Amino acid sequence: MRRWTPAADLYSAGCLLFELLTGRPPFIGDSPVSVAYQHVREDPPSASSLNPDVTPALDSVLVRALQKDRDHRFQDALSFRRALLDAARGIAVPAVAAAAPTVAMDVTAPHRHAGRGAAAPFAADLQTHSTGRAPGGHDLPDHPEDDGRLDVLSSGDPVDQHHDRRRRSSRTAWITVFFVAVLLVLAGGYVVLNNVADDRASQEAATTVSVPDLVGLTEADATDAIVDAGLVPSTDEEYNASVDEGDVIESDPAAGASVDRESRVNITVSLGPANVVLPDTLAGLTEASARDALEVLGLRGGRITEETSADVTDGRVITTNPQAGQSVPVGSAVDLVLSNGKVTMPLLTDLTLEQAQALLADPAVKLPFAVREVENSVVAPGIVTAQSAPARSEVDQGTEIVLTVATAPPAEPAPAPSTTPASRPTATTGEPSDPRPTEGGD
Repeated sequence: MRRWTPAADLYSAGCLLFELLTGRPPFIGDSPVSVAYQHVREDPPSASSLNPDVTPALDSVLVRALQKDRDHRFQDALSFRRALLDAARGIAVPAVAAAAPTVAMDVTAPHRHAGRGAAAPFAADLQTHSTGRAPGGHDLPDHPEDDGRLDVLSSGDPVDQHHDRRRRSSRTAWITVFFVAVLLVLAGGYVVLNNVADDRASQEAATTVSVPDLVGLTEADATDAIVDAGLVPSTDEEYNASVDEGDVIESDPAAGASVDRESRVNITVSLGPANVVLPDTLAGLTEASARDALEVLGLRGGRITEETSADVTDGRVITTNPQAGQSVPVGSAVDLVLSNGKVTMPLLTDLTLEQAQALLADPAVKLPFAVREVENSVVAPGIVTAQSAPARSEVDQGTEIVLTVATAPPAEPAPAPSTTPASRPTATTGEPSDPRPTEGGD
């Protein structure tokens, strides 16, 4: 089993740096096993292929940090840090070679020495090594300042010491640039957040609407107002004594509430008072029509009874129970009284003809009549002695009743005067004698 070295932690740091630069890990798989296999067997993609802002020098640092062979990685944090600082100045880490030591190449040298020939940098380096003077004729200090860091790539050459001084000055510049960039990012973030908040508020204002005031409107008007506001209407009904039938009692949500578009708004519509006053329009209707009218009022038909009536046609409503004008609870049963098309015959005998006529003309009877006079020596003239329909019987409406009325018999004729001489009274009695006819006499 291989012992632990700092190269393992630096590999993890390289993975983290890769993800910070590209926004994704160096290896992506369907499962942890797949990712682990890629860490062992496969090379990661270059960071610059995922983020064009990554420089070739920074790409070279990542390649070195993510080497499969730990011996080819950075061996300590100081060398990793040094490579990152060099990458900031465009100095790339050379590719891994089997026997070549790690050397930092200045990829900016061609630009600095452009026009002087390919051998110019090397000549300058040779001059520096042989004379101990830096390019430009300045002597290198015998004891360059040491920043206290262990330079694992330093060979003790004065040129490297000169590079150290340049790194320190560039580090200060990079720190300044970093803080300026941080301030710019914070300022930009503040502006973006404000714009996002304003946009979100405007979007919320555009996607939400206020529920209109619907109370007191008719159901049709309230439904139109809900649809015009970009909402979806629904309706419930209930009885209410203070709100007219068909008008809106309340809405849910209430008026003024802010809701999303296409939200449902439920309105409660009044069915009128909980008690219903029976109208007088039921009289004269057929049974079926009366039941329909009761259902419209929120009532239902009850028991059916029949009674006589002089005016109401057979099968039509005479009255109701409860009667018209009375208040009844919604849903109650109302009994119907129907006409049987008959009237009850009153008792007319022993009445005068005038009294009998008045009874037959009564609104509850309304029967026509005819008079038949019969001589009667026992009953006083003008008295009804008989009627064609029995008293207290039921007869069809409009039946003609024949009344038998007594009349006085004719007077007996006076006797004719006698031609026989008047009898004389006897002497003994003084009374007239009664002559007897003789046999054969007239």
